[in-house]
Amino acid sequence: MIKRRLSKSHVKYDYFQEMLRRTRAGYAGVRRVDQEWQEVFLPKAFYLLHDVEFKENGGSTYQIDTLLMTQYFILLNFRILKCRGIA
Repeated sequence: MIKRRLSKSHVKYDYFQEMLRRTRAGYAGVRRVDQEWQEVFLPKAFYLLHDVEFKENGGSTYQIDTLLMTQYFILLNFRILKCRGIA
C-alpha cells in the first residue's frame, strides 16, 4: 500500500492521504447501496445491473452505478465524477 511506502515528509503525502480517504469512503458507500438493493423485494422479474459503462463515438464514457429494469420502468442511479469542457 502506498501509505506504507511513501514517507510522511514527502511533498504529496497529504494529497495521497486525502485521495485514499475519499476512495475508501466511496467504496464503503457503494457497498452500502448494494446492501440496500439486496433487501428490495419486487414481486415480478427484474434485472439489476451494476457499473454499466457506455462510450460515445467521440470517446467520452458514462457509467451508471446501478441500472434497475422491470417490465414497467427503468431506474438509473449514476453520479458525475468529472465534467470537462463545460462552459
